[in-house]
Amino acid sequence: MIINNKRYKEFENVYFIAEAGINHNGSLNTAKKIIQMASVHGANAIKFQKRDPKKLWSMEYLNRQYTNDFSFGQTYGEHKAYLEFSDEQYFELKKQADKYNIDFLVSAFDIDNLKFIVEELNVPAIKIASPFVSHIPYLKEASKYNLPIFLSTGMHNIKEVDKAVEILKKNDNLVVMQCTSIYPLNLTDIHLKVLETYREKYNCYVGYSGHNSGIITPLIAALLGAVVIEKHVTLDRGMRGPDHGASLESRGLELAIKYLQSGLSSLGSKEKIVTKEELRNREKYCFSTKAATEIQEGEIFNKENLILKSPRNEKSLSYYELLGKKSSRFYNKDEDIL
Repeated sequence: MIINNKRYKEFENVYFIAEAGINHNGSLNTAKKIIQMASVHGANAIKFQKRDPKKLWSMEYLNRQYTNDFSFGQTYGEHKAYLEFSDEQYFELKKQADKYNIDFLVSAFDIDNLKFIVEELNVPAIKIASPFVSHIPYLKEASKYNLPIFLSTGMHNIKEVDKAVEILKKNDNLVVMQCTSIYPLNLTDIHLKVLETYREKYNCYVGYSGHNSGIITPLIAALLGAVVIEKHVTLDRGMRGPDHGASLESRGLELAIKYLQSGLSSLGSKEKIVTKEELRNREKYCFSTKAATEIQEGEIFNKENLILKSPRNEKSLSYYELLGKKSSRFYNKDEDIL
Protein backbone atom coordinates (compact mmCIF):
# COMPACT_ATOMS: atom_id res chain seq x y z
CA MET A 1 0.00 0.00 0.00
CA ILE A 2 1.24 3.49 -0.83
CA ILE A 3 0.11 6.63 0.99
CA ASN A 4 1.81 10.02 0.76
CA ASN A 5 4.52 8.40 -1.36
CA LYS A 6 5.46 5.99 1.42
CA ARG A 7 5.15 2.22 0.99
CA TYR A 8 3.57 -0.07 3.57
CA LYS A 9 3.95 -3.82 3.28
CA GLU A 10 2.54 -6.78 5.20
CA PHE A 11 4.75 -7.94 8.08
CA GLU A 12 7.15 -5.01 7.58
CA ASN A 13 5.44 -1.78 8.64
CA VAL A 14 2.00 -0.43 9.51
CA TYR A 15 0.10 2.78 8.89
CA PHE A 16 -1.17 3.62 12.39
CA ILE A 17 -4.26 5.83 12.68
CA ALA A 18 -4.98 7.47 16.02
CA GLU A 19 -8.77 7.87 15.97
CA ALA A 20 -9.76 10.97 17.91
CA GLY A 21 -13.32 10.64 16.64
CA ILE A 22 -15.56 12.67 18.93
CA ASN A 23 -13.29 12.33 21.97
CA HIS A 24 -12.62 16.06 21.74
CA ASN A 25 -16.03 16.54 23.42
CA GLY A 26 -16.71 19.56 21.23
CA SER A 27 -13.54 21.39 22.32
CA LEU A 28 -11.16 22.58 19.62
CA ASN A 29 -8.39 22.94 22.20
CA THR A 30 -8.86 19.31 23.31
CA ALA A 31 -8.77 18.20 19.68
CA LYS A 32 -5.47 20.01 19.16
CA LYS A 33 -3.98 18.36 22.24
CA ILE A 34 -5.01 14.93 20.92
CA ILE A 35 -3.26 15.70 17.62
CA GLN A 36 -0.08 16.61 19.47
CA MET A 37 -0.26 13.47 21.62
CA ALA A 38 -0.71 11.21 18.59
CA SER A 39 2.24 12.79 16.82
CA VAL A 40 4.55 12.57 19.83
CA HIS A 41 3.98 8.82 20.10
CA GLY A 42 4.58 8.11 16.42
CA ALA A 43 1.11 7.64 14.93
CA ASN A 44 1.07 8.12 11.17
CA ALA A 45 -2.32 9.81 11.11
CA ILE A 46 -4.87 11.50 13.34
CA LYS A 47 -8.53 11.04 12.41
CA PHE A 48 -11.74 12.85 13.26
CA GLN A 49 -15.38 12.39 12.22
CA LYS A 50 -17.56 14.84 10.30
CA ARG A 51 -21.30 14.50 9.90
CA ASP A 52 -24.51 16.41 9.33
CA PRO A 53 -26.92 14.80 11.83
CA LYS A 54 -29.97 15.92 9.84
CA LYS A 55 -28.75 13.88 6.86
CA LEU A 56 -28.11 10.80 8.96
CA TRP A 57 -31.14 10.44 11.24
CA SER A 58 -34.84 11.15 11.00
CA MET A 59 -36.14 14.22 12.84
CA GLU A 60 -38.15 11.91 15.07
CA TYR A 61 -34.95 10.17 16.14
CA LEU A 62 -33.02 13.43 16.58
CA ASN A 63 -35.81 14.82 18.78
CA ARG A 64 -35.68 11.83 21.14
CA GLN A 65 -34.75 12.58 24.72
CA TYR A 66 -31.10 11.71 25.32
CA THR A 67 -30.27 12.16 28.95
CA ASN A 68 -27.55 9.81 30.15
CA ASP A 69 -24.00 9.94 31.46
CA PHE A 70 -22.64 10.49 27.93
CA SER A 71 -25.07 13.17 26.77
CA PHE A 72 -24.10 16.69 25.68
CA GLY A 73 -27.70 17.77 25.06
CA GLN A 74 -31.29 17.12 26.07
CA THR A 75 -32.08 15.42 22.76
CA TYR A 76 -30.01 13.15 20.54
CA GLY A 77 -29.90 15.88 17.91
CA GLU A 78 -28.54 18.42 20.40
CA HIS A 79 -26.00 15.87 21.59
CA LYS A 80 -24.69 15.16 18.07
CA ALA A 81 -24.68 18.84 17.08
CA TYR A 82 -22.60 19.71 20.14
CA LEU A 83 -19.87 17.31 19.02
CA GLU A 84 -19.55 18.73 15.49
CA PHE A 85 -16.89 21.18 14.29
CA SER A 86 -17.44 23.75 11.54
CA ASP A 87 -15.61 23.64 8.22
CA GLU A 88 -13.36 26.48 9.41
CA GLN A 89 -12.47 24.55 12.54
CA TYR A 90 -11.47 21.56 10.44
CA PHE A 91 -9.05 23.75 8.48
CA GLU A 92 -7.61 24.88 11.80
CA LEU A 93 -7.20 21.29 12.95
CA LYS A 94 -5.48 20.41 9.68
CA LYS A 95 -2.97 23.21 10.31
CA GLN A 96 -2.30 21.69 13.73
CA ALA A 97 -1.69 18.29 12.13
CA ASP A 98 0.65 19.84 9.57
CA LYS A 99 2.51 21.57 12.39
CA TYR A 100 3.13 18.23 14.09
CA ASN A 101 3.89 16.39 10.83
CA ILE A 102 1.04 13.89 11.10
CA ASP A 103 -1.46 12.98 8.36
CA PHE A 104 -4.91 14.46 8.83
CA LEU A 105 -7.83 12.12 8.14
CA VAL A 106 -11.56 12.56 8.58
CA SER A 107 -14.34 9.98 8.31
CA ALA A 108 -17.17 11.71 6.46
CA PHE A 109 -20.64 10.47 7.39
CA ASP A 110 -22.48 11.81 4.35
CA ILE A 111 -21.65 12.38 0.69
CA ASP A 112 -21.42 16.19 0.93
CA ASN A 113 -18.88 15.92 3.71
CA LEU A 114 -17.04 13.24 1.75
CA LYS A 115 -16.62 15.74 -1.07
CA PHE A 116 -15.52 18.38 1.43
CA ILE A 117 -12.76 16.30 3.02
CA VAL A 118 -11.39 15.19 -0.36
CA GLU A 119 -11.72 18.36 -2.40
CA GLU A 120 -11.10 21.01 0.27
CA LEU A 121 -9.27 19.36 3.16
CA ASN A 122 -7.20 17.28 0.72
CA VAL A 123 -7.06 14.21 2.93
CA PRO A 124 -4.44 11.64 1.79
CA ALA A 125 -6.87 8.71 2.15
CA ILE A 126 -10.57 7.98 2.55
CA LYS A 127 -11.59 6.11 5.69
CA ILE A 128 -15.07 4.64 5.26
CA ALA A 129 -16.84 4.02 8.56
CA SER A 130 -18.59 0.70 9.11
CA PRO A 131 -22.19 1.95 8.64
CA PHE A 132 -21.43 2.77 5.00
CA VAL A 133 -20.54 -0.77 3.93
CA SER A 134 -24.14 -1.07 2.71
CA HIS A 135 -24.54 2.57 1.55
CA ILE A 136 -24.09 2.02 -2.18
CA PRO A 137 -24.28 5.68 -3.32
CA TYR A 138 -21.61 6.62 -0.78
CA LEU A 139 -19.33 3.78 -1.87
CA LYS A 140 -19.69 4.74 -5.53
CA GLU A 141 -18.80 8.33 -4.71
CA ALA A 142 -15.75 7.25 -2.71
CA SER A 143 -14.61 5.00 -5.57
CA LYS A 144 -14.33 8.02 -7.91
CA TYR A 145 -11.30 9.43 -6.14
CA ASN A 146 -7.77 8.24 -6.74
CA LEU A 147 -7.00 7.87 -3.04
CA PRO A 148 -6.30 4.90 -0.76
CA ILE A 149 -9.54 3.62 0.75
CA PHE A 150 -9.76 2.10 4.23
CA LEU A 151 -13.05 0.21 4.62
CA SER A 152 -14.19 -0.75 8.12
CA THR A 153 -16.64 -3.65 8.15
CA GLY A 154 -18.35 -3.67 11.54
CA MET A 155 -22.05 -4.62 11.77
CA HIS A 156 -22.05 -6.27 8.32
CA ASN A 157 -21.97 -9.88 7.15
CA ILE A 158 -19.62 -11.29 4.54
CA LYS A 159 -22.11 -10.99 1.65
CA GLU A 160 -22.53 -7.29 2.37
CA VAL A 161 -18.78 -6.86 2.53
CA ASP A 162 -18.54 -8.71 -0.81
CA LYS A 163 -20.79 -6.11 -2.46
CA ALA A 164 -18.81 -3.21 -1.01
CA VAL A 165 -15.50 -4.67 -2.15
CA GLU A 166 -16.92 -5.26 -5.62
CA ILE A 167 -17.58 -1.52 -5.91
CA LEU A 168 -14.23 -0.46 -4.48
CA LYS A 169 -11.91 -3.20 -5.77
CA LYS A 170 -10.60 -1.19 -8.73
CA ASN A 171 -8.66 0.85 -6.18
CA ASP A 172 -5.13 -0.57 -5.94
CA ASN A 173 -4.83 0.74 -2.38
CA LEU A 174 -8.05 -0.70 -0.98
CA VAL A 175 -7.67 -1.88 2.62
CA VAL A 176 -10.49 -4.02 4.03
CA MET A 177 -10.49 -3.70 7.81
CA GLN A 178 -11.84 -6.12 10.38
CA CYS A 179 -13.97 -4.24 12.89
CA THR A 180 -16.52 -5.18 15.53
CA SER A 181 -18.71 -2.17 16.35
CA ILE A 182 -19.10 -2.53 20.11
CA TYR A 183 -17.86 0.08 22.60
CA PRO A 184 -15.94 -1.11 24.54
CA LEU A 185 -15.17 -4.40 22.88
CA ASN A 186 -14.58 -7.76 24.58
CA LEU A 187 -11.50 -9.64 23.40
CA THR A 188 -13.56 -12.66 22.37
CA ASP A 189 -15.53 -10.48 19.93
CA ILE A 190 -12.53 -9.07 18.06
CA HIS A 191 -12.05 -12.02 15.64
CA LEU A 192 -8.71 -11.03 14.16
CA LYS A 193 -8.61 -14.26 12.15
CA VAL A 194 -11.11 -12.60 9.81
CA LEU A 195 -8.05 -10.80 8.43
CA GLU A 196 -6.92 -14.08 6.92
CA THR A 197 -10.35 -14.52 5.33
CA TYR A 198 -10.21 -11.05 3.80
CA ARG A 199 -6.69 -11.54 2.43
CA GLU A 200 -7.60 -14.84 0.79
CA LYS A 201 -11.05 -13.85 -0.43
CA TYR A 202 -10.36 -10.38 -1.80
CA ASN A 203 -6.62 -10.53 -2.57
CA CYS A 204 -6.25 -7.05 -1.12
CA TYR A 205 -4.58 -5.27 1.77
CA VAL A 206 -6.18 -5.78 5.17
CA GLY A 207 -6.37 -3.77 8.36
CA TYR A 208 -7.87 -3.64 11.83
CA SER A 209 -10.03 -0.98 13.44
CA GLY A 210 -10.20 -1.67 17.17
CA HIS A 211 -12.65 -0.51 19.81
CA ASN A 212 -10.99 -2.01 22.87
CA SER A 213 -8.50 -0.34 25.18
CA GLY A 214 -5.89 -3.11 24.91
CA ILE A 215 -2.40 -2.52 23.54
CA ILE A 216 -1.55 -6.00 22.23
CA THR A 217 -4.22 -6.45 19.52
CA PRO A 218 -2.50 -4.05 17.07
CA LEU A 219 0.62 -6.23 17.12
CA ILE A 220 -1.40 -9.41 16.65
CA ALA A 221 -3.26 -7.82 13.74
CA ALA A 222 0.05 -6.83 12.15
CA LEU A 223 1.33 -10.38 12.55
CA LEU A 224 -1.76 -11.51 10.63
CA GLY A 225 -0.93 -9.16 7.77
CA ALA A 226 -2.62 -5.86 8.65
CA VAL A 227 -1.01 -2.83 6.98
CA VAL A 228 -3.42 -0.29 8.51
CA ILE A 229 -4.39 -0.20 12.17
CA GLU A 230 -6.78 2.23 13.80
CA LYS A 231 -7.22 2.73 17.53
CA HIS A 232 -9.36 5.25 19.38
CA VAL A 233 -7.37 7.70 21.51
CA THR A 234 -8.26 10.14 24.26
CA LEU A 235 -6.59 12.47 26.71
CA ASP A 236 -8.47 10.86 29.60
CA ARG A 237 -10.55 7.69 29.59
CA GLY A 238 -12.56 9.11 32.48
CA MET A 239 -13.94 11.97 30.40
CA ARG A 240 -17.64 12.15 29.58
CA GLY A 241 -18.60 10.65 26.26
CA PRO A 242 -19.39 7.26 24.65
CA ASP A 243 -15.97 6.41 23.21
CA HIS A 244 -13.45 7.34 25.91
CA GLY A 245 -13.71 4.01 27.71
CA ALA A 246 -12.76 2.15 24.53
CA SER A 247 -9.78 4.40 23.82
CA LEU A 248 -6.06 4.56 24.56
CA GLU A 249 -4.62 7.32 26.68
CA SER A 250 -1.15 8.72 26.05
CA ARG A 251 0.79 5.89 27.74
CA GLY A 252 -1.36 3.21 26.13
CA LEU A 253 -0.85 4.71 22.68
CA GLU A 254 2.89 4.93 23.25
CA LEU A 255 3.12 1.27 24.28
CA ALA A 256 0.81 0.02 21.52
CA ILE A 257 2.99 1.62 18.84
CA LYS A 258 6.25 0.54 20.49
CA TYR A 259 5.09 -3.08 20.82
CA LEU A 260 3.82 -3.02 17.26
CA GLN A 261 7.10 -1.75 15.84
CA SER A 262 9.21 -4.04 18.01
CA GLY A 263 7.14 -7.08 17.10
CA LEU A 264 7.39 -6.45 13.36
CA SER A 265 11.13 -5.82 13.64
CA SER A 266 11.54 -9.18 15.38
CA LEU A 267 10.03 -11.08 12.41
CA GLY A 268 13.21 -10.57 10.40
CA SER A 269 14.02 -12.89 7.52
CA LYS A 270 12.74 -16.34 6.59
CA GLU A 271 16.36 -17.35 5.90
CA LYS A 272 18.09 -19.02 8.84
CA ILE A 273 21.36 -17.19 9.36
CA VAL A 274 24.10 -16.86 11.99
CA THR A 275 24.55 -13.20 12.86
CA LYS A 276 27.92 -11.52 13.37
CA GLU A 277 27.15 -11.19 17.07
CA GLU A 278 26.34 -14.91 17.24
CA LEU A 279 29.70 -15.86 15.75
CA ARG A 280 31.49 -14.66 18.87
CA ASN A 281 29.17 -16.72 21.06
CA ARG A 282 29.49 -19.68 18.68
CA GLU A 283 33.24 -19.77 19.36
CA LYS A 284 32.73 -19.52 23.12
CA TYR A 285 29.83 -21.91 23.65
CA CYS A 286 29.76 -24.40 20.75
CA PHE A 287 31.97 -27.49 20.45
CA SER A 288 35.01 -28.83 18.63
CA THR A 289 36.51 -32.29 18.50
CA LYS A 290 39.44 -32.34 20.93
CA ALA A 291 41.80 -34.90 22.36
CA ALA A 292 40.42 -36.38 25.60
CA THR A 293 43.90 -37.76 26.35
CA GLU A 294 47.29 -37.62 24.72
CA ILE A 295 46.98 -39.25 21.30
CA GLN A 296 49.99 -40.84 19.64
CA GLU A 297 50.72 -40.72 15.92
CA GLY A 298 49.09 -43.78 14.32
CA GLU A 299 46.69 -44.28 17.26
CA ILE A 300 43.07 -45.12 16.32
CA PHE A 301 40.57 -42.42 17.19
CA ASN A 302 37.82 -43.75 19.49
CA LYS A 303 35.26 -42.58 22.08
CA GLU A 304 37.86 -42.80 24.84
CA ASN A 305 40.48 -40.54 23.30
CA LEU A 306 38.13 -38.01 21.64
CA ILE A 307 35.81 -35.48 23.30
CA LEU A 308 33.60 -32.57 22.26
CA LYS A 309 34.52 -29.37 24.14
CA SER A 310 34.38 -25.61 23.89
CA PRO A 311 35.71 -23.28 22.57
CA ARG A 312 34.82 -24.08 18.99
CA ASN A 313 37.44 -24.18 16.25
CA GLU A 314 35.78 -24.02 12.82
CA LYS A 315 38.68 -26.04 11.34
CA SER A 316 38.15 -28.93 13.77
CA LEU A 317 37.26 -32.25 12.13
CA SER A 318 33.95 -34.05 12.66
CA TYR A 319 33.85 -36.26 15.74
CA TYR A 320 31.97 -39.15 14.10
CA GLU A 321 33.97 -39.01 10.87
CA LEU A 322 37.20 -39.43 12.90
CA LEU A 323 36.10 -42.54 14.80
CA GLY A 324 38.04 -45.58 13.60
CA LYS A 325 40.65 -43.59 11.68
CA LYS A 326 44.35 -43.28 12.46
CA SER A 327 45.87 -40.14 13.92
CA SER A 328 48.35 -38.54 11.51
CA ARG A 329 50.33 -36.95 14.34
CA PHE A 330 50.69 -36.56 18.10
CA TYR A 331 48.01 -34.51 20.00
CA ASN A 332 48.19 -33.11 23.48
CA LYS A 333 45.15 -33.39 25.76
CA ASP A 334 42.47 -30.77 24.86
CA GLU A 335 44.14 -29.99 21.54
CA ASP A 336 41.80 -29.50 18.59
CA ILE A 337 41.84 -32.37 16.10
CA LEU A 338 42.59 -30.71 12.77
